[in-house]
Amino acid sequence: MIISNEMTVSKNFIELFQNRKYEQFVFSLMQKSKTVFPGTYEIVQEQSHGECDFIEKNTREKYDAKLPFLPEQIKLLTDGKKHNPKIMEWIDDMREEASAFDIMAIRNNTYNITDTKLYKIMKNAVLKDKPDENVVFFFPFPIVLSIEGSIFLQFATDYLKAIYNEMQMEINLYGRNIFVIYPSTERNKFVLRNLSEYHLEYIVYDELEKFFSYQVICYEK
Repeated sequence: MIISNEMTVSKNFIELFQNRKYEQFVFSLMQKSKTVFPGTYEIVQEQSHGECDFIEKNTREKYDAKLPFLPEQIKLLTDGKKHNPKIMEWIDDMREEASAFDIMAIRNNTYNITDTKLYKIMKNAVLKDKPDENVVFFFPFPIVLSIEGSIFLQFATDYLKAIYNEMQMEINLYGRNIFVIYPSTERNKFVLRNLSEYHLEYIVYDELEKFFSYQVICYEK
């Protein structure tokens, strides 16, 4: 499949990751959700002892927002004495990371997903959190292809699902849920997923456009 896409990134993109600002947008998307996050949530204001970011008001379930990046990946976006923001380098790094998944190699048993950078990042983030905290990974990049209405893509094992399946075998998740939020193929439409399920929820959300936007222009087989 040949995909033509367009990504627009603001020069102030780094602000999204400063002072954990992205958490506000994750919380807002959770509040808009009807199926993946069906509850009512509140922000945990006091986090001086490593408390989670959000709590469901009725069940008191805990949720912690995470960025699936290495520190050096975030540094590419900073504006300092050493360099100006290297946004194109960051995008290239994300593109390379997204293309690391090889479904054919998995079928032929010649691929080890645990060797990929993204698997290691997500696994380490889950292990660092407390056993009673669900994890919500926020990707400001279309890490996998998601087209609303596509039955094939919904039930196919993509990169994120493969990571979750392997993670379940490597570590005890203690009944925790691993969620992901990332851009879909449509401008300002985001995908919300619980990786233990195949359901994908699509939400139009314009508030992040001041930082970035992504859309597929066309695709063909």
